[in-house]
Amino acid sequence: MILASDFDNTLFVKDERIFKENIDAVNRFREKKNIFVIITGRGMANIKNELLKYNISYDYLICENGAMIFDSDDNVIKSTYLNKEDVLTIIDMINKNNYKYILDDGYNYIENMDVDITKLVCIFLYRNTVKNPEKTLSEIINSTNTYSYLSDNNINIVNKSVNKLESLKYLINIIGIKDNIYTIGDAVNDISMIEYYQGGIMSRHEKELNQLPNKNYDTLKDYIEELI
Repeated sequence: MILASDFDNTLFVKDERIFKENIDAVNRFREKKNIFVIITGRGMANIKNELLKYNISYDYLICENGAMIFDSDDNVIKSTYLNKEDVLTIIDMINKNNYKYILDDGYNYIENMDVDITKLVCIFLYRNTVKNPEKTLSEIINSTNTYSYLSDNNINIVNKSVNKLESLKYLINIIGIKDNIYTIGDAVNDISMIEYYQGGIMSRHEKELNQLPNKNYDTLKDYIEELI
């Protein structure tokens, strides 16, 4: 059995008791020889410290919505870079509008332009420095060949070919397990994998997920206990 779980507001929650229960449930799931995948919009540079701090175990880690796929030893399985032309377009927008940004090379968060722009997997624009995030997002989508969306704090920008579903399908093909695939999440970037694998939805979710008929769960622990 494979379970792919979103991180923020799914596995990682503010309530410390629930968060610990989620971690314990993940450990029980893996003890039964099941495979646990964390699949997140975060980059490795942002998430790794928390995984270590809270001793969160996993078999695979998919970052930047699928731009980077790692095994449990942080070896790279796959990386998908942004197109150079798209990066140049975004950089031009940054410079013209004085947006605060992060450039992600798959391992590091970089806050300056001293970087190889052909080796970037994701660009984050801070929402609080963007006057109209929805309008800016639309401009990015219309002027670049990227998959871009709004998260709580950022406009996230990755290669057009990247999304959680396609990265998960790629990983599953490598693992060689075709059945008993489960997913759960709470945000717009989780929709494709939830729909495809008929996964679970966190009860507290973004409004875009209201359209899905899938069962809602109060905690990741509740979903795991139902699976095992």
